[in-house]
Amino acid sequence: MVPGDVQSWVQDIVNLNLGSRHVRVPLNTPRPTTPPPYSGDYGAFRDFIVGCANRGLIPLAVLTSGIAGVDMASVQPRATLVGSPPSNAYIDAYSTEAGRIAQDLAGIVNHFELWNEPNDVPITEDNFIWRSNFAALLVNTSAAIRSINPLARIVSGGLLFSDAVDAMPWLTAPASDPDGAGIFTWLDSQGVSPYPWDYLGVHTYFMGLPNPSGQETISTGKCPTGPNDTRRRRPSDMVNGIWRSA
Repeated sequence: MVPGDVQSWVQDIVNLNLGSRHVRVPLNTPRPTTPPPYSGDYGAFRDFIVGCANRGLIPLAVLTSGIAGVDMASVQPRATLVGSPPSNAYIDAYSTEAGRIAQDLAGIVNHFELWNEPNDVPITEDNFIWRSNFAALLVNTSAAIRSINPLARIVSGGLLFSDAVDAMPWLTAPASDPDGAGIFTWLDSQGVSPYPWDYLGVHTYFMGLPNPSGQETISTGKCPTGPNDTRRRRPSDMVNGIWRSA
């Protein structure tokens, strides 16, 4: 990927005139340790964000689980929390890297989304994270970013909501729940106030037929009910990244 390609993509977004100035830009790799100009995935990510900002768009830097780096592959986000504020090696690495990225993007980006759909990761995956650990990650990483950029606005990593996935337990489950306390419950137990985000990220997928508008439908396997699920979704039925005030 060359910078010219990135800038043409940004201009394509501007030309669409979608009525929104916000653009979600995900990153799944750490910032390089070499000095700029950057290449690779981070270089493309940064070029895209700069291009958006220069064209009057508001970039939302989505810092997904991979920014902690490949050396964290054996340090699972689910590891036990220790210390005060509670943390673990993965959360320490993630929050430190988020601070480095915030430093690099100072004056360009003020909106950061931390992780992405944590409730959509199977427990068998290395990057599975407990609700309490995700809450701790939000606390520590928000502090790291705001220590660099006091104007930063934090979006919690969007929780997946659909007709097949109920995310409310991730927010409100009691400590006695077999899968652990919900985010709100855990933060309250730690006396965290206000909550460590400015917006609670929600990714909502409305599924099913019939299509009331009569528009063309598209197949999706995002939230199947079974191996032969044939339900459909209009592109307009997906509201990806609702920014709801906390």
